[in-house]
Amino acid sequence: MNKQIVGLVLTACCSVSQADLIVGELRFDGQAPMAAVLYVRTPEASNDIVQIDQRNRQFSSFMTAASTGNNIVFQNSDSARHNLYANNFSSGTRFDVGLIPPGKNVSIPVTWPEDSIVRVGCAIHSHMETYIANIRSQYYVVLPFRSWQERVREDEYGSNTVYEMQQLNKAEFKIRSVPADKKDITLLAPYMAPLHFPLLLGEEKKLPVLRDGSKRGELWIRRSP
Repeated sequence: MNKQIVGLVLTACCSVSQADLIVGELRFDGQAPMAAVLYVRTPEASNDIVQIDQRNRQFSSFMTAASTGNNIVFQNSDSARHNLYANNFSSGTRFDVGLIPPGKNVSIPVTWPEDSIVRVGCAIHSHMETYIANIRSQYYVVLPFRSWQERVREDEYGSNTVYEMQQLNKAEFKIRSVPADKKDITLLAPYMAPLHFPLLLGEEKKLPVLRDGSKRGELWIRRSP
């Protein structure tokens, strides 16, 4: 085999292997926020199609990650109408999509600042809420701190299946195939101070998660080949 070809093959193999694994755990001492997103900052954004559904008067996800230039598609698979809105003073983000009839959808662009979170609620059903994070990353994980538990409830009319929301205070995560040259990590969670830090190969860190200057939780994170 030609030496130049051998060199090209070796270079390609090396470049493919230069990807890291990031693992860890996010834990809160008391009541946790609804969700959080941890991501590796990259020049490129994800091109994933972002869709949030509504069923049983709930959103399909507690948090969604998107990027500037993406559109968020709100699908109404419910039997009731919804009127979604956001009014975030810190980022200056306000929108109201109006009524979404059952079976219809509405699309809005992501225009709020990068590295920020917007809360979306329903003007008709006040208990409904979800969060959308604007991040520039292809390597991220959304960590929910709520879960739905199925339960059978007995009453005078018989047995009914109901879903109850459970509160969690910790979540484990893995982010695979992270390019070796991407070192900067960010953690965003509602009402918590953003956490920005570098993470090098072989490093392990424990970092406090703060709200109004007080520790509310801890992030443990490690990077390995």
